[in-house]
Amino acid sequence: MIGYNARPKKEHISTAPFNTAFYEYTLTPANGLTTMTASGSLALLSGLDSTNCPAGRILREVGRKLYPGADPGLQPGETNYVSGYNHIWTKVYDVVTGFSGYIDTNSAIFAPYANTPVEFVDVGEQDGSDSRLGASVYTAGNVTAVGSGIFGGNVSTVGSGVFNGNLNAVGSGTFGSNLIMQSGVFNQFRPITLLTTNANATLTTSQLLGGYITQVANNANYTATLPSTASIITALGSRVGASSDFIFWNSGASNVTLTAGDGNTSVVGTMALANVISRFTVIITGSSTVALLRA
Repeated sequence: MIGYNARPKKEHISTAPFNTAFYEYTLTPANGLTTMTASGSLALLSGLDSTNCPAGRILREVGRKLYPGADPGLQPGETNYVSGYNHIWTKVYDVVTGFSGYIDTNSAIFAPYANTPVEFVDVGEQDGSDSRLGASVYTAGNVTAVGSGIFGGNVSTVGSGVFNGNLNAVGSGTFGSNLIMQSGVFNQFRPITLLTTNANATLTTSQLLGGYITQVANNANYTATLPSTASIITALGSRVGASSDFIFWNSGASNVTLTAGDGNTSVVGTMALANVISRFTVIITGSSTVALLRA
């Protein structure tokens, strides 16, 4: 039997291309002559690819479900059964392409989007735009990921961060307690900045925090000035103790001296650099103060 729900209330969002996880169901009923029992089978919908089934697509339930044991072909030993298909299958509708079919909503390819569908979603905004991605997660419990964590912005936790796979962050990674990598690595994508050769420079927060900065100073000594204290504090989340590092490489023979952007940033250690690669840390030391430390 195919289950019906008069008032479907759920929507799902794809977290990866789902062209290999979108099925049609064919039911062949018993006719009492040549076939005495009904049979059913799942098969991938035709005409799908990763372009028309991308990550970030919103799929709406239409009120039909398939159940192993009740609907033929979904239980081991039945005619047309395919290994691994003994799940509850939910029929959804893709408003962008017009395709409808069955998905396994417990698959890692799909995530809950909304329990009460919005009345209207612009078709042009359903392909991963920021305004139409899933809701935020705010929880006092643990967040456990068997796979990798991929973040377009910053990663911040009040407690520990535990990952079985890789952690990839375009922004900074801020952890209130420990960062535990049971396997994999933490990959932070560092912006690379090439400063003008033989010239003074003023750094931006995007260049500074987590960045890799290079410069050539050959014919005189120059300065590289940090951003204002206030802008550094804002970029680090305005939390005392928050920090970020950056790497500065002057491949020239003359000095480049890192200097504070204003009086609320303390510079600790020798900041004159010539023909050297050095790592620095900026840390919020108070509500309105920052320190620059040479590692």
